[in-house]
Amino acid sequence: MSKIAAIFPGQGAQKVGMGKDLYENNRSAADLYEKANEILGFSIKDVSFNGPDEKLKISSNTQPAIFLHSAIIYSLIKDKFKFSFTAGHSLGEYAALFASGVISFEDGLKLVRRRGELMSEKSEKEEGTMAAIIGLTMDKLSEIIDKASKKGIVMAANFNSPQQIVISGEKRAVKYACELAIDSNAKKAIELNVSNAFHSPLMEKASKEFASFIDSFNFNNPVIPFIAAGDLKIYRNGKEIKEYMKRQIMLPVKWVDTVTAMKSEGVTEVVELGPGRTLCNLIKRIDRDIKLNYINNMESVNKLQ
Repeated sequence: MSKIAAIFPGQGAQKVGMGKDLYENNRSAADLYEKANEILGFSIKDVSFNGPDEKLKISSNTQPAIFLHSAIIYSLIKDKFKFSFTAGHSLGEYAALFASGVISFEDGLKLVRRRGELMSEKSEKEEGTMAAIIGLTMDKLSEIIDKASKKGIVMAANFNSPQQIVISGEKRAVKYACELAIDSNAKKAIELNVSNAFHSPLMEKASKEFASFIDSFNFNNPVIPFIAAGDLKIYRNGKEIKEYMKRQIMLPVKWVDTVTAMKSEGVTEVVELGPGRTLCNLIKRIDRDIKLNYINNMESVNKLQ
């Protein structure tokens, strides 16, 4: 029997105005936005709807904004599908855990807000950034990373598709790696719209502090099994998931292998829930046999009625 996975995008998928149509056209969505404002103690609604982009892309704002958008869409459509698995890309794993019943809506918002704060604080001190390298093999990129490491910390962080690998580290080393990539005939080397060196050693302090913070939260056993992009395990135990999430900030995002793992478990269709359609675009380049759906606004929600 074919299986469907719910998948959730991570940081970088944000866009000013996201969720406004949900708020204006659906009472349940509006109520959740107002509830989120109360939980967070500021208007995440205003940041999401009005920005500006410079404010929205600050991690402590971006992370709850994307989680909220994804969680609301999941809440609106969850009865329309029978999901066999959930998965997410970095930050998106928190929305996946909400969808799996591991964490509550309130706890999810608190966790991603604190996660974003810590990642912003630590990365700003270290001047970290990320960049997408498109059109090079991992072997060639490994050579480039070795050379660029002479300028500072840099590593492969996100394995998004066979032709797109994201590097992360200190700005001068990442920028140098981008120059080397272009010289090596990469199609593109683009610095990402993030303020952090996610999934790199620069996140070690943030990871340790977040591990202490996460301890006080309850993680239930998942109702829907959760596939982790950091270690590729299929989790069915809440305590084990909590331990994984303590390490997640430092782990690479193995999205190509995650898609392969889903397919090996019988997944033939995915539904991306949240802003944009980043993950569907990546999966097109990983496995064309998987059916792709994305629900990112009120129009696409209404199509399911």
